[in-house]
Amino acid sequence: MFYTHGNPPLQSTQAQATNPTTSVLLAEVQGLGGESNGIGQLYEARVIIGCSTTTQEFWLEQCLSSGLGSTALSTNAHALGRLVLYGTVQSAQYMVRFRGTSGDRLRIRLGAALTGTAAAKLQVEAVP
Repeated sequence: MFYTHGNPPLQSTQAQATNPTTSVLLAEVQGLGGESNGIGQLYEARVIIGCSTTTQEFWLEQCLSSGLGSTALSTNAHALGRLVLYGTVQSAQYMVRFRGTSGDRLRIRLGAALTGTAAAKLQVEAVP
């Protein structure tokens, strides 16, 4: 993966998961910074997801905490919240722009339990 604007990207923690449930984090980036202008720092995320079985729903979530409930999702008016992405037997790549505030985290988990394997990778970079 690459970065284009000279800012060092944040790389996710990740591992391939076997028979993952919705509580398994496939990838996560913590410690997003923010700006004091009230709308946050603009970020670009490169997302790669994949699984060993038929079409699967992946959730890309911008969160305030490590909790898995909907109350953990960022409530900032400019936040990503939860974005539903789809992956299938091959990998899929997405690019997403969003605004992050101090302390936010970006993570990927499954929308439903999966029998098989799944993996994900996040690379997040602040953009001007």
